[in-house]
Amino acid sequence: MMLLTSDLRNFFMYPKKRHKSSNHLNTVTDIYDGTTWKTFESLMDSDLNENFIGLQWCWDGADAFNLSGESFWPGCYSILNFPADIRSKLNIGLHVVTLCNGSKASLRLMVEELQLLWNIGITVDGITWNVAIVNGVWDGKGYEKVTCCQDEGSIHGCNVCTFPCINIFFN
Repeated sequence: MMLLTSDLRNFFMYPKKRHKSSNHLNTVTDIYDGTTWKTFESLMDSDLNENFIGLQWCWDGADAFNLSGESFWPGCYSILNFPADIRSKLNIGLHVVTLCNGSKASLRLMVEELQLLWNIGITVDGITWNVAIVNGVWDGKGYEKVTCCQDEGSIHGCNVCTFPCINIFFN
């Protein structure tokens, strides 16, 4: 919320105010031109003065102490509303969090907060900002934790279907 009341607040409107030349009509030049971003924006109700904040979430485990086997799971999220050159600037467009050891409890808290940010949003100066993750970047272990899947070596890797996996590597 502090960013929405700071000098950076105008950057949140960048997706709507950016210049698009005629060369950009049929090309994708940024995430705003993609169908996922457009779908989220189409869900905003202009009569209620709703706007969208899109996030990209990157998450990976790291060894806390050199070869100790004790890992922590630092994550970072970028505010995709900001112009591309400041999305990666720490504490402006890029923010870092840690989710202890990547436990389900940490993920549950994050999901509950994101649900509130989407369903209720943040209202500042009469504008309600609804927040959602547009995309995520994870390594294999991070993807397993987020999707509650097991790696390709497991017998039941998929959390969507009930068909057992046929493991071609270990048969």
